[in-house]
Amino acid sequence: MSQLITEDQALEMYDDLLDDDGPVRIGNLTYSASQVLREVDPVAYRCGFNDYVDFLTEDDIFVEGLTEDEMETEDDGQPDEAQEWESFDPDC
Repeated sequence: MSQLITEDQALEMYDDLLDDDGPVRIGNLTYSASQVLREVDPVAYRCGFNDYVDFLTEDDIFVEGLTEDEMETEDDGQPDEAQEWESFDPDC
């Protein structure tokens, strides 16, 4: 059975995944890995998030506003070509 979650929930799940290995130390300061990646390389963070969202769809977890259209397919079982281009990120 498929599940629909919000983008905020997916971002929190992605951050938790990135933070699984523990904090990042820079000198005497400690940061979460997700915070470092988000601030240092926001493009890589977003591309990684997009990949994570794609991974979630394999487990029938869809992200509202990002993948919900994939829950509704055409008669041939394939997503509409326009839907594929809507989610295209040229920075990835």
